[in-house]
Amino acid sequence: MTEKQTSNDCDKFNFSSLLDGVIDVDSEFAKEIGFTSDGFRDYSYLYKDGEVLWISLVVTIKKGAFCEMMKNIEDLGLNFKIPTPSERMIEIGEGQGWMMREDENCFYLTKEATQ
Repeated sequence: MTEKQTSNDCDKFNFSSLLDGVIDVDSEFAKEIGFTSDGFRDYSYLYKDGEVLWISLVVTIKKGAFCEMMKNIEDLGLNFKIPTPSERMIEIGEGQGWMMREDENCFYLTKEATQ
């Protein structure tokens, strides 16, 4: 984004307008958050469900790709959940103040205490 653009100026950042469902690597929204093929395997995917972005299956191929993507997600103020996170994701999350939660038998990592 240029200095003059803000997330309000750009429809690409309008998360609410995205259809629920799978978000593939290199899709339009994925590119905006850094979920691209130079950092993630092509079979990786995210999932939008209402106002929540599920970090469903992410396999990185570049060091720092996950942290960069998550920083972008947080910068946009998006609600996210990471179901059954890896040990490394938990370590990263703890450093960011994320918390483990349980909802209907699903353990997930998230930023907010109540989501």
